[in-house]
Amino acid sequence: MKFAAAIVAAIISIAIGVGVGFFLLIALNGFSGRAADSALLFYAVWSLFIAVLAGLVALAGSSYLERTSIGKVSALLLPLIAALIASGIANVVGAFISALIADSLWRK
Repeated sequence: MKFAAAIVAAIISIAIGVGVGFFLLIALNGFSGRAADSALLFYAVWSLFIAVLAGLVALAGSSYLERTSIGKVSALLLPLIAALIASGIANVVGAFISALIADSLWRK
C-alpha cells in the first residue's frame, strides 16, 4: 500500500504539473522561441523532479506513520494529501520561475 500511495502521488503530481503548465503556456504567449523554449524546458524538468519528490514524500511519510499508532488508512492519506499540496505549491513556484527565466532571456 505504501508504494501505491507513492505512485498515486507521483501521477497526480504530474497531472497538477500539466495543469499549471497550461497556464504557463498562456503566460509565455508572445515570448520569442529561444526564451520560451528555455522556460518550458526548465518547467518540464522542475515538474518531473517535483513529481518524483512527491512520490518519495508519500512513501516515506506513509511508512513512518504506519509504525505509529495511527490507523492504516490515515497513515496513507495524510502523507498523500500533504505531498499533493506541496506539489501544487512547488509547481506554481516553478511556473513563476519559468516566467522570470523567459523574461530575463527576452530582455537580453
